[in-house]
Amino acid sequence: MRRVALALAYLLAATGVARASEESEALSARAQVAFERGDTAEGMRLFDAAVAADPNDALAVYQRGVAQAKQKRGAEAAADFEKALALRPD
Repeated sequence: MRRVALALAYLLAATGVARASEESEALSARAQVAFERGDTAEGMRLFDAAVAADPNDALAVYQRGVAQAKQKRGAEAAADFEKALALRPD
């Protein structure tokens, strides 16, 4: 799953996606770190904050979906994946 997330991040960056807000990017990075150290509650809080900071940040929405999928929150993950695709259909 991590490889998929990294691949999507690369594709979004390489295809000229409008930059997400700096705040959203920073919050997403902190969320990733929280998840990697096992603090899923803090990670989800930070992903939620990243999406709130920039609701059009497809990568933050996608990453939150990946985090939700890892927590077996299928409906929430699917909703985020659909939203990320709607924001960046290409």
